[in-house]
Amino acid sequence: PDTETSYDLDKTALQTYVPLYRDSVYAITVGSEALYRGSVTADQLLLNITDMQKAFPDKLIGYADSWNKFQDGTANPLITGGVKLLLVNAFAYWQGQNIKNATATYLDDLQQAFGKIQEKAGSVDAIELWNGETGWPGN
Repeated sequence: PDTETSYDLDKTALQTYVPLYRDSVYAITVGSEALYRGSVTADQLLLNITDMQKAFPDKLIGYADSWNKFQDGTANPLITGGVKLLLVNAFAYWQGQNIKNATATYLDDLQQAFGKIQEKAGSVDAIELWNGETGWPGN
């Protein structure tokens, strides 16, 4: 759930364990698909990401969401607010695509999201961009 209680519990757990595994932790994501679900606003999310960055100043702090939340501007406050890592999720299956068109759809989704992020950020390297999740369900 995307509540302050769950955020606080996650942060406490990270404060306990990240120091133990500092060399193995490259980045921390705050939330996943919360904008897609509409459970928080981008401004609320940015406050939590900023808070987490203060708690872990030597770690990359980011966020993961569906490609369309980056492409449609919903995540713009994150892009302009100093978030340094964004993970883009793209699933052609959930868009009703045929598996034969899955790769083209996936690449198009990423291009749209990455293009919008880079345009809004004003640079191709201001924000580290990753594919967060993708795939096709099996039988």
